[in-house]
Amino acid sequence: MPKNECDIDSGKVDSARQDYDNLFSKISGRSGEYNLITEPVSFDFSGLVAENLRSAANENQSAWQGSMSACSLAFGVLSEVYEAVVEYDEKLDDIQSRYNTYVKNLGDTLQPDSITVMQSFQTEADTALTTLRTRCDWAEEKLESGATPESMRALAAAGHFGEYGQIGYYINEDLNYYHVDETQAETIAVHLRDGVLEGRGGSIEALEDNPELLALITNVALRANTAERNGEKLTDGEIAFLETIHEELEIGENGFLDFLDQVKSSEHISDSLREEINRSLANGTLALSNEVVGGGVDLLPNDIQETITGRPKLDVDGLADGDNPQNYVNSYNSWGSDFNTLADYLSSSSPGIKGGTDFSATLLATTANNLHYVDFYPDGPDDSAYQKILDVAARNPEANNIMLTGKDFDGNVYEHHEKNEGITPESFLEVIYSRDWPDDGQAASKVTDWISDFSASDDEEKQDWAGEAAASLISILAEEPESNKDKNPFLFTGVERGDNPSIAVTELNPELAGALADVFMAYLDDMTIDNSEDDSGYFELSGDREDISIFHENGENVLVLTKDDREGFIQLLVANDDMAPNIIAATEAQERRIIEEVLLGVDIHQETPGVLAAGLRTSLDNALIQEYEDREMSSEDAIKKTKEQWEKGYSVFTAVASGAAGAANPALGVGTSVVLEIMKDPYKNFVEEMAGDPVTFNLGDNFMKTIQDRENHSNLQALAVMVDLGMIDMDVLEEEGLLVGEEGNKRLPVTMSDWNVFGESYIPHIRDLIRDNSGDKSEEIAAYIERFSVSHDPEMYSSRVGG
Repeated sequence: MPKNECDIDSGKVDSARQDYDNLFSKISGRSGEYNLITEPVSFDFSGLVAENLRSAANENQSAWQGSMSACSLAFGVLSEVYEAVVEYDEKLDDIQSRYNTYVKNLGDTLQPDSITVMQSFQTEADTALTTLRTRCDWAEEKLESGATPESMRALAAAGHFGEYGQIGYYINEDLNYYHVDETQAETIAVHLRDGVLEGRGGSIEALEDNPELLALITNVALRANTAERNGEKLTDGEIAFLETIHEELEIGENGFLDFLDQVKSSEHISDSLREEINRSLANGTLALSNEVVGGGVDLLPNDIQETITGRPKLDVDGLADGDNPQNYVNSYNSWGSDFNTLADYLSSSSPGIKGGTDFSATLLATTANNLHYVDFYPDGPDDSAYQKILDVAARNPEANNIMLTGKDFDGNVYEHHEKNEGITPESFLEVIYSRDWPDDGQAASKVTDWISDFSASDDEEKQDWAGEAAASLISILAEEPESNKDKNPFLFTGVERGDNPSIAVTELNPELAGALADVFMAYLDDMTIDNSEDDSGYFELSGDREDISIFHENGENVLVLTKDDREGFIQLLVANDDMAPNIIAATEAQERRIIEEVLLGVDIHQETPGVLAAGLRTSLDNALIQEYEDREMSSEDAIKKTKEQWEKGYSVFTAVASGAAGAANPALGVGTSVVLEIMKDPYKNFVEEMAGDPVTFNLGDNFMKTIQDRENHSNLQALAVMVDLGMIDMDVLEEEGLLVGEEGNKRLPVTMSDWNVFGESYIPHIRDLIRDNSGDKSEEIAAYIERFSVSHDPEMYSSRVGG
C-alpha cells in the first residue's frame, strides 16, 4: 500500500491559524470578534481599529500597520499550509481506498499488469506529496519575504483573505496591496464609458474624486515590471483585470481604438482627466502585451493587433483585373488613422512601462516597413507618429536586440509577421537611421540605449546580449558595399548639407552620434584589442592571448572587431563635427589608462600596451583622414579640418581633466568615466561651460609624423599619468619649468605645442623624470614608449595630411 503519510497535523495548523486571527482582533481592539481578516469591518486603517484604541493607533500608525500586516501574513500562510495538508490527506485517503479495492478484487491471482497497476498508486501518491511540498515551499517563501505587497496579493489571489481579499490594502492604504480581478475592471470601465461617452456626472465625479480608480491600472502595470525583474508572472486576477478593461471599452466598428478616439474628442471630460485616462489605459495596454508576465499580443483587442502589423497588402491581381486604385488608398488611410490614434495613445504612457517583446518588435518592424510611405501618402502616419512608436517600442531591450541581430535573447531566429517578413537588421537600421527626423533622431537612437546599460551589468547573460548586439550593430554600420559603385548608406545618406553633398547619419541625426558614442565608450577596452580575426563578433578569447589585451582575461567573452569595422565605426562617429572632439578626447584618455596599467598592473606582457594604444590611435587617425577624403576635401582643407578637430579634442580632454581633478592636476585621474559623461552632450555645449583657452596643436609642423614625434607624445603622456598617480610631484615640474598657464592655474602641457617654443628641449628632462621615478616599472614604461612609437602608423597619413 502507498507509504506517503504527511507528518503535518492539519488540526494544529488550523489552531495556529485561528490564534493569529485572534491576535489580529486583539491588536485592533476588537477582542471576541472573529474573522476580521477575511471579513474586515472597515475599508481603511482607522476604521479597522476599535474606537478605544483608534487615537493611539493613528499616532503610531506604522507600528500598528506592521503588526496587523504580520498577523494577516501568518494567517494567510497557515491557511495555505492547512488547505494543502487537508487536500493531501483527502487525496491520499482516496488513493488508499482505491488501492484497497483493487487488491481485494484481485484476490489470490495476480494479473499480468498487477505490479504495474499497484505501482501506479504509489506514483500517484508521490505526485500528491510533491504537490504538497511545492505548496508548503511557496508558503514558506511568502513568510520569509514578509508582509510585502507581492506576498499579500499572492495570498489574496489564493483565496486566503476572504471573498474580496483586500485586508492588506485596508491596513496599509497603499494601492500596491490592492488585489485585483475582473470585478474592479468592470467598475472602472462603466465609469469610463458613462463619463466619456455620455457625460454622466456621477461617473465623471467618481473618476475625478477617486484617482485611485485609474491609478490602479498603472499600479498593475508597475507590478508587471516588478514581476518581470523577479522572474515571476502577474496573477490570473491581474491579467483578467487588464483584459476586462480592454474588452469592456470596445465600442463601434473599430472597438477599442474607437473608444480612444472618443476620449480624444469628448467634450464631457476635462483635459487633465483626459490625460490621466490615456496614460493609465496606455500603461495597461503595454503591460497586457507583455508575454513574459503572462500577457501577450493575442490578449489585446483585435483592432490593436491588426493595426500594429502595418498597412494592408496591395492586391496586385485585383488592380490588374480593373480594381479602382483609390480603394487601396482609402484602405491605407483608414489604417493610417488607426495607427495615428495608437501612436498618440501609446506615447501618453509612463516612461517606465514597456510593452511585450512581440508587441514592441512588431511596432519597430512596421515602422521600418512603412516609413517611406510618409513621402507618398500625406493623409497617413507622419514622421511624428513613427517617432512616438519608436520611443515606446524601444523600451523593450529584447525587441531592440531582435531588430539589431535578427534573434531573440534565447538565440532563436525571430519570425516577423508576414507583412514585415522582409525586414532584416540591415534594412531596419538603414531606414530608421537615414531618415531626416524632426527630433534629430532622438527616438531612433533609443534602439541602442540599452546596450551600454547591459554591458555594465553584473549579469553575464546581459553582458553577452549587449556584446552580441554591439557586434552586429557595428558590423552593419561599417560594412563596405560589395559593388565599388555603391557607398555605405550610413556614411553617405544622399542628403546635402552645406558643402557636403552626402552627409552621414550622425550628421543628419545628431542624437544618433551621442547614442553610438555611448556604445563606443562602453566597449572602449574592447576597441583596443589587437584583432587578427577575419570577422568581427562577440566571442570568447581563448588560448595564450596575453598579447591581445590588457583589459581582458583568457576565457572572457569580448567584442572583437576587424580593423576595417573599427575604423568604419569610428569614422561614423567623427563624421559629426560636434562629436569628433569627444572621440579624440576619449582616445587620449584610453592611452593614458593603458599607461596606468603599465605602471600598476601585474604580469603584463611588455609588448602589449604600446601596440594596443598605437592601434587605437591609428584607427582614429585613419577614420578622421578617411572622413575628409570622402568629403573630397583638398589636402589643405583636410589639414586644416584635422588640426581643428584635434585641437578641440585636446581642449575637451584638458577641460575634463582640470574640471574633475582640479586645475593643478590635468591628468585624467578619474579615468574615462568622466569622458563618458561629457560624451553625452555635443562638444559645443561642453566647451562653452568648461574649456578655456584652446590647447595649442600644430598638426602641419610636428604631430606624430616621425618616430621622434611619437616618442615625445608618449613621454608626455607617461609623465602626466605618473603625476596623477602621485609618483611625481607637481612642485618638481614647476621647478623644472615644465608647466604652462597663468600663475595659480598652471598645468602640465597636453601636447608638445603647448610649449610655445622649443618644446623638444624639455624632453630630456621628462625622460629623466620618468626613469628616476618609475621604480621597478622602468623597463615596462620604456617598452611602452618604444612599441607605441614604431606601431603607430596611419595608412593615409603622409598622403593626406602633409606628412
